[in-house]
Amino acid sequence: MSTHGQTGADAGQHVILALCRWAGLLAAALGPTVASAHSFGPVFTLPLPFWMYAWGAASAIVLSFLIAALMLGADAHRAPVREWRLAPPVGRAAQHLLGGVALSLLLLCVASALFGVPRAYKNISMTLFWVVFLVGMPYACALLGNVYQWLNPWRSLVRATAAIWPRYARPAYSLSSRYRYLPAIVALLGLIWVELFAGASPRVLAGLLVMYTVVTLAGVGLYGARQWFFSADVFAVLMRLMGALAPLRWAREGVYLRWPALGVERLQGADAGLAFLILTWLATTAFDGLHETALWHRWFFVDLYHALLKAWVGENPLAAYPQMRNWFGWWQSLWLLLLPCVYGGVYWLFMQLSRWCAGGGAVVGVLSRRYAPTLLPIVLAYHIAHYYTLLQTQGVKVVALISDPFGWGWNLVGTARWMQRTIIPDVETVWSVQLGAIVLGHIASVFLAHRQALQLYENRWIAARSQLPMLVLMVLFTVGGLWILSLPPVR
Repeated sequence: MSTHGQTGADAGQHVILALCRWAGLLAAALGPTVASAHSFGPVFTLPLPFWMYAWGAASAIVLSFLIAALMLGADAHRAPVREWRLAPPVGRAAQHLLGGVALSLLLLCVASALFGVPRAYKNISMTLFWVVFLVGMPYACALLGNVYQWLNPWRSLVRATAAIWPRYARPAYSLSSRYRYLPAIVALLGLIWVELFAGASPRVLAGLLVMYTVVTLAGVGLYGARQWFFSADVFAVLMRLMGALAPLRWAREGVYLRWPALGVERLQGADAGLAFLILTWLATTAFDGLHETALWHRWFFVDLYHALLKAWVGENPLAAYPQMRNWFGWWQSLWLLLLPCVYGGVYWLFMQLSRWCAGGGAVVGVLSRRYAPTLLPIVLAYHIAHYYTLLQTQGVKVVALISDPFGWGWNLVGTARWMQRTIIPDVETVWSVQLGAIVLGHIASVFLAHRQALQLYENRWIAARSQLPMLVLMVLFTVGGLWILSLPPVR
C-alpha cells in the first residue's frame, strides 16, 4: 500500500473515532437523570440513573460500529449470504391444511366477536387477534421464518373463492409501483388508530375484520392475489419483513438455514413505499408507548394549554377540561399521522448527511431505499420492548378461552379453568428485557447498514465514513426508545 493510502486510512480512522466519542457524549447528554420504567404494572424506579443506561447503550452502539468498521473487509459484501438446505419444501397438502386451520380461527374470531359476550377478557376474539396474532405472529416469523405465508387466512379464503369462481383473482389491473405499498401503509395506520382510540371491543373488532376481509377480496379481484399479498396486504407484508430477520427461509425449493438478520439483504433495492412502511411501523410503535405517558398528557393539558389554548377554552382549567378532552383526541390522531412523516424527514436528512460524508456517490433516494431494511432489527426490538409482556399476561389465557370462546360457560376441551391466575411480570426483568432488546436491535442494524455501505462504496474507509450519520441516528433511536420506556405512565 502506498504512503498516501496509509495516511488516508489513518485519517479516516481518526475521524471515525472522534465522531464516535461525540455521538456517545451526545447520547449521555440527552438522557434525563432519573426516570421510571413502564410497560406493565406499577411505576418502577430504575436501579441506576437513566443517564447511565443511556451512556452504556450508546457506548455499545459505538463499539459495534467500530468493530464493523475495523473487522469487515472491503470484500465482505461480495460473498453471498450462505445458506444450508435443511428440508424439502412444504407440500401443497400441508399448505392447504395450515391455511384451513388459520381460516377456521379467523371465522371463530369473527363469530365470537359478533355473538359472544361483549367482555374483552371473556371473549376469545380480543386475545386471539390483538395478542396472539398481532403480537405473537411477528415473533414467530422473526424466529422461524415467514410461516405466515402458509397461515394467511385471507389467502385461504381467496383460494376457496377462486375454486368456486375460476375467473376470480385473475388480475384486471396492475398496481402502480409508486403506490403499491400505500394500501398497507393506510391499513397499518388505521389498525393502530383503532387499537389506541376506537375503544376496541369485540364488536369493533368484528367490524374491523369484516371490513378488512371485504377490502382484501375486492383488492385481489382487481389486482390479483400475487400483487395484493406481496405489497398491499399489511399483515402479509409485515410478516414477510419479520421473516427476513429469521435464521430460516422457506422457499419453493426447500427450507434453508442462514445467519439471523442477513435475510434483509434480499430486500435491498426496495422501493420508497416499502421504506416508508418500515418507518411508519417504527414510528407508530414508538407513539404507542409515548401516548400513554404522563409527560405526553402534561404537554397537552398543561404546557400547550397555558401557551396557546387558554385563549380559546377559557382561563378556568376545570371548566375547560371537557373541551380540552375532545381536542386531545384530535391531537392524538394528528400525531399518529404526523409522526411517520417526522421519522421520514429525519431519516431523509441523515441519508443526505451520509452522502455528504461519503463525498457523493449514490443519490439520497437510492440510499434511503437501500438502508431502510436495515432498520428492521430496531422495529423488532421496539415491538418486543413495548408488547412482549402481553403474551405473558394475556396471551396465555387463550388456552382457557379456546374451551369457552363465546364466554357462555362452556368447557369444550377441558381447559376452561386453566391459566386463571393473573401473571404479573417482575418489573426489573421487564426493564432488563427492554434494555437488552433495544440495544441488541440497534447493534444488528449498525452491522447490516455497514454491509450495505460496503456494497455501495469500494473503499472500506469511505464506507465507514458514510456510516457516521447512521451511527448518530442509531444512538438517537436507542436513547429515545429507552427514554420513552422509562417515562411513568399516566394515572
